Amino acid sequence: MRALGVAWALHAALALILCFVPLFDTLGFERAFAAGLLTALTAPAVALSMLARARARRGPSLLQVAARALIQNLALLTPHLLAGLLVELVNQPCDQQEGLLFLILVAGGNAAFGTALGIFAGALLPRRRWAGVAVALILAGFIAAALHRVYAEPQIFVYSAPFGFWPGSLYDEELSVGAALWAFRGYTLALAFTLVLLARAFTDGALHPSIIPRPLTLATAALTALVTWGAHSSGGKLGFDLDRGSVQDALSLRLETEHFVIYADPSIPHTQVPRLMADHELRWAQLKRFFGVAPEGRITSFVYRDTDQKARLMGAGRTQIARPWAQEIHIHGFEVPHGVLKHELAHIFAGALAEPPFKVPARFGIFVNIGVVEGVAVAADWPVQELTVHGWTRAMRALGLAPDLRTSLSPAGFWAVSSGQAYTSAGSFVRYLVDTYGIEKLATLYRDDDFEAAYGRSLDALVTEWEAFIDALPLPEEELVLAEHRFKRPSIFQKVCPHQAANVARRAQNRMAAGDLEGAWKDVELLLSYAPQDPGPLVQLAAALARNDRLDEAQATLTRAQEVPAGSEKARAQVREAEGGLAWRRGDTAKAQAAFQEVLRLHLSTPSDRLQTARLTALDRPTEVQAVLRPYLAQELSFSLALVRLGELARDRPGDGLVQYLWARALEHSEAYPEGIRAIEAARAAGLPSPAVATEAGLTEGRLLLWAGSATVASARFEALAEGATSPAVAAEA
Repeated sequence: MRALGVAWALHAALALILCFVPLFDTLGFERAFAAGLLTALTAPAVALSMLARARARRGPSLLQVAARALIQNLALLTPHLLAGLLVELVNQPCDQQEGLLFLILVAGGNAAFGTALGIFAGALLPRRRWAGVAVALILAGFIAAALHRVYAEPQIFVYSAPFGFWPGSLYDEELSVGAALWAFRGYTLALAFTLVLLARAFTDGALHPSIIPRPLTLATAALTALVTWGAHSSGGKLGFDLDRGSVQDALSLRLETEHFVIYADPSIPHTQVPRLMADHELRWAQLKRFFGVAPEGRITSFVYRDTDQKARLMGAGRTQIARPWAQEIHIHGFEVPHGVLKHELAHIFAGALAEPPFKVPARFGIFVNIGVVEGVAVAADWPVQELTVHGWTRAMRALGLAPDLRTSLSPAGFWAVSSGQAYTSAGSFVRYLVDTYGIEKLATLYRDDDFEAAYGRSLDALVTEWEAFIDALPLPEEELVLAEHRFKRPSIFQKVCPHQAANVARRAQNRMAAGDLEGAWKDVELLLSYAPQDPGPLVQLAAALARNDRLDEAQATLTRAQEVPAGSEKARAQVREAEGGLAWRRGDTAKAQAAFQEVLRLHLSTPSDRLQTARLTALDRPTEVQAVLRPYLAQELSFSLALVRLGELARDRPGDGLVQYLWARALEHSEAYPEGIRAIEAARAAGLPSPAVATEAGLTEGRLLLWAGSATVASARFEALAEGATSPAVAAEA
């Protein structure tokens, strides 16, 4: 059979090619997905060929032909199985059991449906050419339905009977076979069996179409069709057939402002509701000033409780999503100010500059220039975390970590580097273009995706000009340490077993929290095999061991962490910091002091400096005070217990600036704003241990005043902090 031979050649070739494609080379989801796409095309062709041959030879029954075709189509997956296993044998084994499940459920499910589709079309249309046309049209219909669903509905995951499963965001590394995929493939098998039974019901003994159906077979087909319909109707509950209504039902708190319709999870604290609404309107006003235009009508904002809820309902877990063509964003968390709200809204505002159907810069409406898309969002958001975006980019270039924008500002090049490097450098470049040439030229670029048309200069010339600007910026030594740790990370295509590593990391954290330290140790060993230069898992395990009073084991774990060839100075400092914490727990204050001072000298970040300063100050306090401050600063106390113990300490030590400052922060988190104001005033009067702590105390006081209703006083406080700030991060926050 020529079709079967061609299918074997195609699958063997694809299996071999994928061995040289990062992320697709091992036995995992990506290989299963690629194999499944090819299977969606070859499975019906093989089934049609085998049915035509059986009809010509007056051979076996239709059910036998279907069974044999299914076996052949499943056998076509063996090159992918063997190739994936071979790559893992040569390199690093990942989760072979999970990979096999993905191959069976994704590609194998496609084989089952494709076989049934080929049998169904071939049985009812005896001319093979017309049957092939029918199959092609049906597959095209499934593609159109999937694309329309992604375009019209919030979900970015796809469940398709012939083409399998796509989980959603590429940046979400946690990925495993879930209940929804099992349920969907159960539905797929029921649908496939129904198609085969219908084909059997309307064919005669010679495998030719028959007007008169076989009553018993038709009745059985009707029964399986009923089961299939029931499974499809339950798709929402089972997790594979969600839509906009599913999301709105879950995010049942509907809020309206002048420019927004907000759907939030009802678990949001009632005090956060007006703040969340105000945060949306503030970001709208800021972006209107930046872009000079605003989208027409209200923007829809979906605010999920957490990453798990967002992943389940729309497919993006840790990744926040904007859909410019629908004027909607999907974010998680109730914090105000929200960390990514402005960035995601920037995508919607930028969409007002572009053309349908997607309202993003794209060649031929399809090939999206994601580098420009994300660069514009970062430039408009302009987040300041220790450094400005320009500052981070300057440090990246000095470290040799910055991507070449001549390549990354292309539809394909953006994905070749890590997200942090790609987003930051693109944002710096776009902000430079806006500050130098104005927003009007950027609008032309965003509409046409053509640098020559927008600026009258090539991308190469513009990048060269921007590089000269960046390289002329000052670069303090401590900024290199910060940037090295932040950006010296591989992209998902460069990591070893990224999905398995992410899954194991979460499992290890859950085991540590539950006290299963032996199980967590096995997970940590596995994580070290994937990323041997990351001591982080060992540091986390040591902390868990220490919390369970297994101090000798914690010390041994940290000793091993010291031996890890850490990939960055900050990673090494985290080990040293953990050693200080363990020494403090054991009462060796001299060793703890030396460790914290060493970390402080590195200036890893402003929050780190504040924490080390607080620890060093606490080490000078009496033992009974340290007994409260040590576990509090190590985040080992529950919120309620911390509130009680800090409160007792604050009442006993009204003149202790550090204690009053920490008490004020705890009161802020408990929404006791008037009490927090009094505590922060007492802290400032008593004196604070460092300028960094004093600055944070000022920011805390401003927030307390704002939430207590003294907006005018709070505004004055923030303005004074911004004017006197020596750090761009402080100025931006104020």
